[in-house]
Amino acid sequence: MELLELILGFFERPRAVLSNASGSDGNLATFISSILVYTPLVLAGGLLLHGLMRAAAEATRGCARRLASNASLATVIRLESSSARVESALRWIGSRIVRTGIAQPKRRMFLPALTPREHLTLRIGRWCLRKVWLIAWGIVAAVASVPRLARTGAGIAVLLASVLTAFPEEVQSVTGAVQEVLQIMSLPEATLTTILVAVIPLMLVVLRFLIRERTVTRRTFRRERHVAALHRLYQATPAIENLSHVFEDQMHETIRAFTVEKHHAQEWHAWAHRTDPPSRSSRYDQNDHIECDRSCLENRAAKSPDRVSTEEVRTAICEVELHWQYLRDYYRNFADLLPQRGWSGLVGLRFCFSGSGEFRAHKVPAHDEWRRRRISWQHGQLTWADITAEDEAAGRSVSVELTQSPKEAWLEEELQDLVWDLAELSRELRDLAHAAHDLLRPRRIERLAQLAES
Repeated sequence: MELLELILGFFERPRAVLSNASGSDGNLATFISSILVYTPLVLAGGLLLHGLMRAAAEATRGCARRLASNASLATVIRLESSSARVESALRWIGSRIVRTGIAQPKRRMFLPALTPREHLTLRIGRWCLRKVWLIAWGIVAAVASVPRLARTGAGIAVLLASVLTAFPEEVQSVTGAVQEVLQIMSLPEATLTTILVAVIPLMLVVLRFLIRERTVTRRTFRRERHVAALHRLYQATPAIENLSHVFEDQMHETIRAFTVEKHHAQEWHAWAHRTDPPSRSSRYDQNDHIECDRSCLENRAAKSPDRVSTEEVRTAICEVELHWQYLRDYYRNFADLLPQRGWSGLVGLRFCFSGSGEFRAHKVPAHDEWRRRRISWQHGQLTWADITAEDEAAGRSVSVELTQSPKEAWLEEELQDLVWDLAELSRELRDLAHAAHDLLRPRRIERLAQLAES
């Protein structure tokens, strides 16, 4: 009772303010006023906490990404994985704060408008009536959703605060009655009889509802869909695991190729600074662009070739594409089957596919990724200015406006972004594969049942 008096004392000041504002001492008026006051406060507090959780999640992810600068590959992988776990937890908490329990609206589709050839006045009049109709329907839908909002966490908090504000005496009396009932329940016969009389009819109603033909049919349909979805996921799991391992290998290959191309960029930088005449036989191939000429300046605006991955990556992607054609048919079923990590991995995999089912390798580097970036970096420093005498003496046919030396800083930021994206995609696929394996393993209760049967 001391705790209850402390809680009710917390609402004494709001009760006095609301009673004076409503101009009536009635509890019902105070209750309605409390609902009108607490509802925007609770919603504002929920939205504020939701925004804080989202901001904290994004800040955590960004901080980890900045900490990955100049770190080893193993450190980058651990930072990406741990920050993803923290981000997922914070976003989960934020989503539960503002969760209403009402179905989310479908994504808006941009459909062509029906524009028949009619008089302008008739079209304007119909447009106005249509807007009035939709506004009225929106108001009716909002009013109809009030009972559903009352069943949410925010609605329960508002109702509870309003009851404590408007009906303190009734709350105390009910609490006292409950305590008396708990004391009376020390008699086992009377208590057992009361519980049986109240629970048995309720259980019969619930049981009748559960075994209705329509309910059983729906449950059977969902179970069959889930079984088919798990079968497709079981078939796709080896391909998903293989693609995750291939992306991990690509991170090592990316760093190796970056080191090679940075060395070539340093050689090109030395060529641009060269003042001595070239040797008779150059050891560089013209296609390597270690030494550029006037044609590089003229062709630098040409469209770059398509990004092509390595043969190993293409093979792994083709295997996942074959399975994705069937997985996407059960995409919504996996929301009920997979845990949070597995679902996040499936969402990440879905974002890699286009509507036609083609894998969009926007996070996967091409086989000549760093060579192309190096050449683009070099050609960006070529100018249309006339060559000087020093250029002619050094054998250069194009003028160069040099920037910072590659020895000091080159494309390290692009390298970090690319490795981070690969680590993120590899981790999402790995989580999806682990979730699929966990679904196939028997639970502890199932293992105990198997032991009991044997």
